[in-house]
Amino acid sequence: MSADGDAQGRRRAALGAAIAGLLIALLAGAIVCGIERGAHQQREIQVRQLATAVAHDLGGRLDRSLSAAIALGAVLRQGGGKIDHFKRLAGELINQFGGISALQLAPAGTISEVEPLAGNERVIGFSPLTDPLQGPEARQVVAQRQLGLTGPVELRQGGIGVVGRNPVFLRDDEGNEVFWGLVQVLIRVPDLLVMTRLDAIEQAGYRYELWRYRPGTSERHVFARSSDQPLEQPVNIPIAVPNGEWVLSVAPDAGWHSLEDFLTDGAVVLVIALLGTLTAYLGLRQVQLLNRQAGRQSVS
Repeated sequence: MSADGDAQGRRRAALGAAIAGLLIALLAGAIVCGIERGAHQQREIQVRQLATAVAHDLGGRLDRSLSAAIALGAVLRQGGGKIDHFKRLAGELINQFGGISALQLAPAGTISEVEPLAGNERVIGFSPLTDPLQGPEARQVVAQRQLGLTGPVELRQGGIGVVGRNPVFLRDDEGNEVFWGLVQVLIRVPDLLVMTRLDAIEQAGYRYELWRYRPGTSERHVFARSSDQPLEQPVNIPIAVPNGEWVLSVAPDAGWHSLEDFLTDGAVVLVIALLGTLTAYLGLRQVQLLNRQAGRQSVS
């Protein structure tokens, strides 16, 4: 076998091996991508399950606290707009339903009684129906004649909270329904979040945002978050609230695709491609050598 023939054979083998290596790399890349997609889907399922459980807990606790407004409204209707021993009854409802910072009575829309009074003195005489910030949602509750939720908003007594409002209507002597006023449940957002154990999301290695659209706009109002960093392709779980919706968004703290995973996947594809290329080269050279040996034997 001449030197030129052997060099030419090696070049053919190298070219064939390169093509084979490229095909193997593409196949390996496709397999690795498929595995990564499966892993991503599994991670997304885990995030969705956790977020759904937390969202369900949050919505349930909120509904339970707001039920106190319904109960208090029923007492008002039975008493013709009067409640004996409001302080005692409100205290019992706060203990029974939980998560409530204060219960308020607002005859004709102006707050006149609050339990507990300590720390809430500034709301006495406040009329949410005429307030520039709370007014639109408060008036909507009256117009719809059903329990509604305002906020989260800045509270007059300080802090961030939501206000559940139950409009109360009484029948007059002629049987017509007349607006008596509002029964209000104040829930401070930090207390609600602590009870919901949103920290379980962080402990599992995820970040979250709790938000809503501001009424009548497409502006997102994020009122609770675990970090100032934006979430990458979060899983969004809606939470139904009276006359609106909140959204709990959750995503992995390190993102769905880490640099370590990318480097590992790339290394796997590279090793497979190199091994495939070497195997193909050795195989092609072996075939060439066997063909040459067979050719020499047929000539002799």
